[in-house]
Amino acid sequence: MKRQDTILIAAIVAIALAALIIPDAAHRGGAGSKGKAVIYVGDTIYKEIPLGQEQVINVEQATGRFNEVVITEDGVYVRSASCDNHDCVKQGAVTLENYKTNALNNWIVCLPNQVAIELIVEEE
Repeated sequence: MKRQDTILIAAIVAIALAALIIPDAAHRGGAGSKGKAVIYVGDTIYKEIPLGQEQVINVEQATGRFNEVVITEDGVYVRSASCDNHDCVKQGAVTLENYKTNALNNWIVCLPNQVAIELIVEEE
């Protein structure tokens, strides 16, 4: 391979990486983007919490069902739940970085407990 070919390949790789990294960094961009987590029980909003400081929200229902939801600086996840399958826990965190590529995009769902959490990303 000639030196010019190597330089051309390196330039193409650099441009491709920049095209992937720059929009993602701009999206995460701190000052320009923020978000909140909206927790639903059934079809009712249980609570809306802005992202920022880590906090734990215990969603406790009269039936004894519960979900322990953790809000972080950049996302949300379910730490524990009373459901049998714990699919909501296994879904992992939905963050400002990964909400477009998650299986359920910006949602975490616990069907047995009828709890759903939506990450809403607001850009200024």
